[in-house]
Amino acid sequence: MKLLKKTNRTYFIVSAIAFIIAGVVIYFVISYFFEDQLNEQLFSDGVSIIHNIEKAGPVPNFYPFIEVKKVSNQVERPVEYKDTLIFDVNEKENIPFRQISSVVTIKGEMYLIIVRDTLLEKGDILMIIVVIIAVTFVLLYLSLYFINRKLSLIIWKPFYQTLNDLRKFSHDVPDFKLPSGGEIDEFIELNKTLDNLT
Repeated sequence: MKLLKKTNRTYFIVSAIAFIIAGVVIYFVISYFFEDQLNEQLFSDGVSIIHNIEKAGPVPNFYPFIEVKKVSNQVERPVEYKDTLIFDVNEKENIPFRQISSVVTIKGEMYLIIVRDTLLEKGDILMIIVVIIAVTFVLLYLSLYFINRKLSLIIWKPFYQTLNDLRKFSHDVPDFKLPSGGEIDEFIELNKTLDNLT
């Protein structure tokens, strides 16, 4: 196997492993930040709904995003976060939602307030990340392959010149001398050693 091919194969394997690890890390980081941002937005919406009820009375329900119900025989309940599935009649499938719910007392009356927003499905996030990483990996690998190939032809030129000269070597040729080996220390050393041998 040629050195260039072996080097490229090593680059490919190491890069593939690095990109897979990066993909997994990116997936969890994006999921975490997306969920955290969504929680903040839902909390802010819940506070706005409470202020609206204090000023203008109960807000209309906007199912499945906002539900406000008067309740009795309940105690105040702090904000509770959870994921839930709600069936969408139009799409005929369950849609994942993130929701916060709490029971609060406003002007002497108890209200159950639920605020929801759609979640990006984990499969969708994963698919987006896989596509982005796959395209980036292919472009990067192809770029490295062609750059490495071009550089290798330039860098290894003195080595192949040495091989060609050695093929012409004969005891009958007096004063056989190899070229300097270019600018690369290893090739210069190789040519000096081969000169001594010849």
